[in-house]
Amino acid sequence: MHCEWLRSGVALVAVWLAAACSSSAGSAGSAGSAGTGSECGAIPEPEAWAKWPMPNPPSSELPNPARYTVNAAGTEVTDDLTGLIWLRNLDPRKFGWQAAREYCACLSVRGAFGWRLPSRIELASLTDFTKASPAIDTSAFPDTPSESFWCSSLQNGESGLSFVVDFDSSHTSYSDRENTYRARCVRGEPRVRVTERYAIADGTVLDVQTQLTWQREIPSEKYTWGDARTYCADLPLSGGGWRVPSINELQTLVDDAENPSIDAAAFPLTPSEYFWSSSLVATDPARAWTTFFSNGSTYPFFITAPEYTRCVR
Repeated sequence: MHCEWLRSGVALVAVWLAAACSSSAGSAGSAGSAGTGSECGAIPEPEAWAKWPMPNPPSSELPNPARYTVNAAGTEVTDDLTGLIWLRNLDPRKFGWQAAREYCACLSVRGAFGWRLPSRIELASLTDFTKASPAIDTSAFPDTPSESFWCSSLQNGESGLSFVVDFDSSHTSYSDRENTYRARCVRGEPRVRVTERYAIADGTVLDVQTQLTWQREIPSEKYTWGDARTYCADLPLSGGGWRVPSINELQTLVDDAENPSIDAAAFPLTPSEYFWSSSLVATDPARAWTTFFSNGSTYPFFITAPEYTRCVR
């Protein structure tokens, strides 16, 4: 067992790494095995769903604007919407996927344990799609590199592929677990636990945990980005009030282990295709973000391209 001291500004962070993490850090490029634990203790399974309102960037003027509180020591950041507590000061190294999981599991910051590698949806909740290089709130998370970070979630249940989130552009993708990326650890539990995720009624689906209501059946026609916005705005379903979801909101529907990557009971006949978000690419307003419901990744397309649409309110 050894200790490292990480300095960020005036903050001095005590970081305790057990032998397993020391070994992983020494060969951070190695993916290791996909075990469920380390010598520091059990590694928790990733949270599959957003169990809180999905934050949107304040500048987007959408519901649930992101709010953060930095602790007095400057070492942790609490997301005031999700209740998740994030490591503020990053380890400069890159890790293989298993080494990243063990690094977080072995971490102690000012005596606080219980850290873990975030799930896909947890890490995606930090992205600010209105910014680039880096696509994150830099007041809350200064010195965040414009690089990809590991998620704990497996892509479509594949044992060799896990999700990554790129904080250069806010892109969610996946990679072979033997590759090396950065790691930002998280801790905390959902504030409210519910037994059912979805409530279905009158052609709509309420996500009980995010409080977003979704159009259950999508139109068979594909729309350009502008026409998709018009379609949702004019949708009379259940009293109207619909819009195209942000890319952060759209990702809350992704089921990491399925293809199509969505709950088929709640959203039947969803194709494994690209679906529009309302979020333009920060560096290129001629393109907007989509979520690919074959594997849960996000991709930018020109707004003149025809893609599928599912409305939200």
